Amino acid sequence: MSGDKDFYQLLEDSTVKIYEPAKRQLLTGDWVFEKYNIAPRNFCLARALVGDVSDNLEGVPGVGLKTVAKRFPQVADRTKDITIDDILKTCDEQIAAKAKQKVFQQVKEAEELIRRNWKLMFLSSNMMSAKEITKISYTVENHEPKMNKVNLIKEVISNGIAIAFDYDSFSTQMRMMASLDESQQSP
Repeated sequence: MSGDKDFYQLLEDSTVKIYEPAKRQLLTGDWVFEKYNIAPRNFCLARALVGDVSDNLEGVPGVGLKTVAKRFPQVADRTKDITIDDILKTCDEQIAAKAKQKVFQQVKEAEELIRRNWKLMFLSSNMMSAKEITKISYTVENHEPKMNKVNLIKEVISNGIAIAFDYDSFSTQMRMMASLDESQQSP
């Protein structure tokens, strides 16, 4: 659950979905591709070019996600990881062809910035110690969801559901169902 676009790169895996609370929407790799015309696997590279104001990472001046998708259409390839070197090669080709857009020269000049951004934005478990991975795995495997009664009531009301509803009974039933699911999954 996050509103951070850095996590869009994880949506290349079809089993991964991101719930974005501000949009109240479940995001998938298809959603990212349709919205930005950038494959999730190449989203980190696109963001390395654009930067990230929320993380105080400067990007190439005047370059946004629409520009990246338009000037570097290879980022839409859902079968290939596009590299910074691929982007720089496109810039060289466009500069040699006397392309009128300044973006190609700006990207070339910002190579060091782009490489730094990519290193900071790329999410990889290879960067974590075995101890950190073990802690995360333990937390995920032993997570016990808790029901937030107040937020449930707000959600029901905001969706226009105006029925007599016994929240305590519902909460108890949900806990019982979760316990049943867990007992059925155990060997």
